[in-house]
Order: sequence, then C-alpha cells, then structure tokens
Amino acid sequence: MGYNIASVKWQGEEAAPASASAGEVIFGGHLGARYWLAEKIGIFGELGYGVGLLNLGVAFKL
Repeated sequence: MGYNIASVKWQGEEAAPASASAGEVIFGGHLGARYWLAEKIGIFGELGYGVGLLNLGVAFKL
C-alpha cells in the first residue's frame, strides 16, 4: 500500500488541463525471492502489480 503523488507544470499556449496535480492511495502485491551473496549483501527480484511489474535490487543487512 502506498500513496502516489503526481503534479504537472503546464507550458503551452492552449488552456491548462483541468487538474494540475493528483494523488491517490495505491495497492499492489508482489512475490519475490532474495539470495544472499554474503552475510550482509544480497540481491532480490519481485514480480507483481502496482507501481512496478518487475523490481530488481540489492539488499543489505544492517
């Protein structure tokens, strides 16, 4: 669950759009896996829906 914030700055000769900003609560779900390369550093991948369909990254243990 998250909150999406968007805004637009209009730079045109035509009339500005009806709404220059928007925000909404968004929901998403992902399934993924994490693989630890060392004791405190790993990589992960997730598939799902929401803001992104595929997430890849590096994970750190503090």
